[in-house]
Amino acid sequence: MKDRIAQATAAVEKIQTPAASVAAAAASDAGPGATSAAPAPQQPRTAPGTLLAMMGVQKDTERELASLRKQLEKWVGAQPTLSLDPLQIGPGPFHNRDAETFEGSEWEEFKATIEKTRGNVQPILVRARDGQNDGYDMVFGRRRTRACAELGLKVLAVVVTGMSDMALWEAMEYENAGRANPSPYEQGRSYKLALDAGLFSSPTALAHRIGKDKGLVRRYLLLATLPAEVLEAFPTKRSIQKSWAEKLADAVQKDPDGIRQRAQAAREERGRLSAREVFEALTETANERPQRIEIEGHNGRPIATIECADRWLSVKTSKAMKLSPRLIEAIQGLLEKERDRLKKP
Repeated sequence: MKDRIAQATAAVEKIQTPAASVAAAAASDAGPGATSAAPAPQQPRTAPGTLLAMMGVQKDTERELASLRKQLEKWVGAQPTLSLDPLQIGPGPFHNRDAETFEGSEWEEFKATIEKTRGNVQPILVRARDGQNDGYDMVFGRRRTRACAELGLKVLAVVVTGMSDMALWEAMEYENAGRANPSPYEQGRSYKLALDAGLFSSPTALAHRIGKDKGLVRRYLLLATLPAEVLEAFPTKRSIQKSWAEKLADAVQKDPDGIRQRAQAAREERGRLSAREVFEALTETANERPQRIEIEGHNGRPIATIECADRWLSVKTSKAMKLSPRLIEAIQGLLEKERDRLKKP
């Protein structure tokens, strides 16, 4: 054992001797009057001391590695960003943006912001197409991509591979949910595209998946399924409010020919009518007040009131006049006669 320690000590001394010689030569070269360098730290002179010193260095290294691992944990799963040509990025299967999104003063202001920063600061997300080295599908970031394309700039993007259509749609939906930008029509179009692609079995299933009220999802879908003539009657599709969805859909169902005529008239007045004025013009027949007829008794007071509109009839009687079986039979008889008249060629 003593021999092994002696051999290790000799080996250490051989390593230390050249270093000491170099230090001495440096001091000699400096010439007289030169300030001598600070003495080097004393090296251990025994093998056990050398081993202890090595163990201390090892502990310092381990602490440094632990610190580096902690820093790297922040970047686990992070995706690198790439500068892509916007023209290499396709719209993807769920492109819900309307062309009007890329027009007007609001769009020009957004584009000016992109130009000022020489590109998009926040990366977009794209999916690499299977079997194609230079093609991508948009996940989210359409406005940033379009702005960069119009300005002749590269677009900063995160590229993912192997993303399913369901994952793509959900990523787009959750990203847009945090923004105030998509219009009710564009939101409805997104839902309709997802349903048409078979991602969900029903609007209810879609609403459940994204955690939204099914009535709200239904209103968005109603806007997305309105006839093109009705949509084009408004100043922009983005100006259509979701609260108008049911009345517009009801007007289309009750009077399809009439609403198309009114939509044509509104298009001819485009630029002079506000979105609300167009909405009121399109739904005026569906929302008109019903016709009211009062039947007076011998004393001049009303004993019954008839209210009727396009496809409904209501009869209300006063306390003085009860709905007797005879009266009900009379009303039934009149309706049956009208039915028989409609059957005749």
